[in-house]
Amino acid sequence: MQWSKFDQVQVVLLLSVFAVIFAQDITQDLPSIPDDYKYPLPFTYINASDLPDSFSWNDVGGKSYLTHMLNQHIPQYCGSCWAHSSMSSLADRIKISQQYYKHGSNFVGHVNDHSETEEEPTTSTASVTPEINLSIQFLLNCGPGSCHGGSAIHAYDFIKKIGYIPYDTCQSYVACSDESNEGFCPFADTSCSSENICKTCSRNRDGTGHCQAITSFPNATISEYGQYEHESVDVIMAEIMVRGPVKASINGTAIVNYKGGIISNKKYGKFCIHSLQKVDGPALYIL
Repeated sequence: MQWSKFDQVQVVLLLSVFAVIFAQDITQDLPSIPDDYKYPLPFTYINASDLPDSFSWNDVGGKSYLTHMLNQHIPQYCGSCWAHSSMSSLADRIKISQQYYKHGSNFVGHVNDHSETEEEPTTSTASVTPEINLSIQFLLNCGPGSCHGGSAIHAYDFIKKIGYIPYDTCQSYVACSDESNEGFCPFADTSCSSENICKTCSRNRDGTGHCQAITSFPNATISEYGQYEHESVDVIMAEIMVRGPVKASINGTAIVNYKGGIISNKKYGKFCIHSLQKVDGPALYIL
């Protein structure tokens, strides 16, 4: 794979992203990657007794700091939950850092009072911090995964190493990767070419047209990443409350035909088959 040099038009710096691993990861043959962070984790400076009984980034003083919901199975089936959950978590943390903390970072060394008295973003702030959504198709074209599985921690490592991920306005989601035979995927070009990183298409007066690569495009990056494994609810809640949603892995067998009640993990085992993000807690998580 060859990479061209792209100008970074807009880069969101100082974002940390974390994953919660409760079971074996989605893709078993990917090599393990060590955590890459230097800032203290929230649970090291927040007492469990200081955590609120309930908290959601979807309602902080009546305002939601979450980006829009995503569907990995449109326009056809694609097992890209690893990419959707990891990039949705990153996009949410970007929104939180820009609109809640207002300084492009989610490294906070104190407990924040997420109350109704929290200062609302001003009109001028909102005008320069639009919601950012990231190109999941870029990860399928160029990243360490496919429509048949991947890993959030490998996605984070990939973005940190190359230095960027384009916005979704660069590369729309088509739910295809090189090996996928679903729908129109056998006829789709998902190679990691310049056009498949960021492109625009035009139409000529005679009805013909063409697409071309854009070499200077808006993008985001991360400065560190890590994962929690088999941690307590308080540890995960501290991470969510201070820095934003986390990506999580679950055994989704039980929710295929879910009709209500509490699901016992003992019945279905610990093998992970689905990735999502946690945005709420501690007693109740919204996934």
